[in-house]
Amino acid sequence: MQEPTVAATVVNGYSVAVVVTKHTRRLELYRRGGLVGAFPVVLGARPDGPKRYEGDMRTPEGIYRVSNKRPHERWGHFIEIDYPNETDRRVYESEAAAGRIPLFARQLPGIGGRAW
Repeated sequence: MQEPTVAATVVNGYSVAVVVTKHTRRLELYRRGGLVGAFPVVLGARPDGPKRYEGDMRTPEGIYRVSNKRPHERWGHFIEIDYPNETDRRVYESEAAAGRIPLFARQLPGIGGRAW
């Protein structure tokens, strides 16, 4: 079981970190090193393991920036991240070159997200 990765940033002068632990489907928000709140999260249908390609039903793992947040009628809130980032692209290209991404109709699926 992979431990969550913690990355902090500064927002409006405050050190802020968002930590998602996939196996418990929980998001924790920290400010100045202290826990501000914890919330349930909705993930892909197969959340364990890193996201490898579009359609694998997995949730990305890594360090991301929040690129958008908005109300969502079904879940209350939606937080969009900047997946795929450059690290994700390098991993995808390496996995594809090594033949570890399955072909669908003799074609590679995309990486997923908004960039491809």
